[in-house]
Amino acid sequence: MMKRARPHELGTNTFGLLSGQTAEEVKALSAGLAEAALGRPAEIAVAHSPSG
Repeated sequence: MMKRARPHELGTNTFGLLSGQTAEEVKALSAGLAEAALGRPAEIAVAHSPSG
């Protein structure tokens, strides 16, 4: 049975992503995209909520 989704407030300059990828894959993808957009490396933090 699926539980109802709960919205989470994100802070300024914070983005949410739902993905089937691992945290490491998401961090690598995000770091590459951020560096391409900004022209410099960016600080990337990946947090996850336990499923279920």
